[in-house]
Amino acid sequence: MILTYERLNSLNVAAAKEIIISGLSEYFPEYNEALNPDVEEMESYYDEKRAVLFVGRNANQEIISTGALEYVDPQTVELKRISVTSMHKSHGFGKDMVRFLENQARKAGYERVILETTKKWTGVVRFYLKIGYSVTHEKNGDIYFEKLL
Repeated sequence: MILTYERLNSLNVAAAKEIIISGLSEYFPEYNEALNPDVEEMESYYDEKRAVLFVGRNANQEIISTGALEYVDPQTVELKRISVTSMHKSHGFGKDMVRFLENQARKAGYERVILETTKKWTGVVRFYLKIGYSVTHEKNGDIYFEKLL
C-alpha cells in the first residue's frame, strides 16, 4: 500500500497528536504533557523554521503515520515522532515514513540524520539498525543513532 504525505496543518493536527500519544502509550503507563511540549503545541513547534512534521495517509485517506525532522545544524536533522497506528504496524509504513523524511532532508541539502530512542525498546532499536542507522553512543538509558545521506 502506498502512502501520501502532507505537512502538519490545522486539518490534520488532531489526528497526528492522537497517533503520537497512542504510540507513546505503548511504552509509558501514562502520557506526560510536560515531557512532550512539541506534541502539546504542535502547530507552533512544527513551524518549519525549527522542525517540520508530516502525516501519512493510506489509500482510504486515513492518517496512519507521523514523522518529523528537527533542524540541528546546517548539515544535520533529527528524526522525531515516528509513529504508526497500532492496526497498521508491521506493514512497512514506519520504514516508508523514515525513507520519505530522509528524502526530504536530502533534497534540502542535509547530509546526516540523527535520532535517539530508549535502549529498552528493543524492537525500535532493531528497526533503526535494520534500515541502515548506526549506533553512535548510549547515555542514561537512551541509544543514539546516525545515518549519512
